[in-house]
Amino acid sequence: MKAALRGASVVVLLWIAASPALASFQASDLIYVPVAAHNEGVEGSLWQTDLYITNVEDVAVDVAIFFFPSGLLNNASYLSRSHGLAGRSDQGFAYVNEALADIPAGGSVLLVDVVGEYWFADLESLATLGGMVVFAYEAGSLDATGNRVPRNVVVHSRTSNLTTIYVPDPHLEGAFTEQPTSYAQTVHGVPWYDLADPSAIDEELGLDFTYQVLLGATESEALRFNLGIFNASDPQTSITVKVQPFQADGTPFLTEDESEIALSVTLPPLAHIQYNRILTRTLEIDETELASFRVSFVSWTTSSPEPKPAFTCYGSVVDALSNDPTTVQPSFEAPYDVDCVWSVFDDEGGQPAPGRSTPGSCKRGEPGPRRTRPLAMPGR
Repeated sequence: MKAALRGASVVVLLWIAASPALASFQASDLIYVPVAAHNEGVEGSLWQTDLYITNVEDVAVDVAIFFFPSGLLNNASYLSRSHGLAGRSDQGFAYVNEALADIPAGGSVLLVDVVGEYWFADLESLATLGGMVVFAYEAGSLDATGNRVPRNVVVHSRTSNLTTIYVPDPHLEGAFTEQPTSYAQTVHGVPWYDLADPSAIDEELGLDFTYQVLLGATESEALRFNLGIFNASDPQTSITVKVQPFQADGTPFLTEDESEIALSVTLPPLAHIQYNRILTRTLEIDETELASFRVSFVSWTTSSPEPKPAFTCYGSVVDALSNDPTTVQPSFEAPYDVDCVWSVFDDEGGQPAPGRSTPGSCKRGEPGPRRTRPLAMPGR
C-alpha cells in the first residue's frame, strides 16, 4: 500500500456565498472532471491542474478521487482504491490527504497540481493528461465493500499554463524584468446526470440528450482548438462516438469527393482522449473560424449485465502566442425540461417522488429504463 500524506499543497477554505451569474446544476455525489493535466504542451506551454471541491451539504463529507490516463487505454483497473486518493489512512487508498476527510458544511478544499502531486510519481508518462472522477459521501460512511451515504459537492478545476512575462522595471526607466505568471482556464466538473446518454431521447417531444455540441472552434496562426472525450460509462462498457465538425453556416465540412468529414473513435472503458489542433492536424481542414462540433454515440459494447453507456466532452481555444486557454463547455441542443432531465420516480422506481407530478413520455422520466449512476465506489 502506497499511503502517503501530502498536505503542503492543500488549503481549506470557507465557502460563504455563490454568485448567481451563469448558474447551472453542478452539485452531485458523483462528478466527472473531463480533463486534468501535468505536462508540457505545444509552443513551450507547461500545464498543471488545481482542483477545487466545495461541500454544499449541511453535514461534513468525505471525498475520494480517481485519475484515468489519456490515450485510449482500458482504464477499468484504475477504478481501485489501490490507485485512488482519499482522506482517511485506514480505508486502503493509495494516496491520503486528510483535507479530503470531514470537509465541513460549506467548506472547500484546494488540491494544487493534483495530478503531479499524487499520480505522476507512480504513473510517470501516463500521468500527464487524463480525466478524473470524484465521489462524495457523508463523513465516515464508506465501508469496506464500497457502500456509502451519498452527499453532494461541487467541483471545478483550474488548468493553467505556467509561463513568464516582461513587465516594466519600477527601479529603472525603460527597462523590463521577467516575472512568472500563468494563463488559466476553468473546467467545471460534470455531474453524472449531465452526461450524454444513448437512451435519453424522445422523438415525440423533440428531446435528444444522446450527443453534445462544442461551439466556437477556430484554428489559425493566432488560435488553436483542442477537443477531448471521456468515456463516463460503467467499467465494462466501451463506446464508439462520431466527432463531426460543421462550418459557421451550419453545413458539414466536405472532402474533395463531397463526403462529410467526420472522425469515428472507440474508447475502451473509462478511456480518455484529447485531439490537439483537431481541425488542421486530425481532420486536415484548412484554417477556419466559428466552426462547431457534434460528438454523438455510434454504438457501444459491454460485458456488463447492466450497462450504463455515457460520455462527456470538452473543447479548448488556445492563443498560439501566449498559450492563454479558453474552455468550451459541451451543450445539449435541447431546452431544459425537469421531468426529462431527472426521473420523477423515487428510488423504488414505482411512485412519483414527493412533490412531483406524474412523468411525461421522456425516457429520463419513465420507470424501467430509469437513469442511474454509471459508477460505484470500489471496495477494498
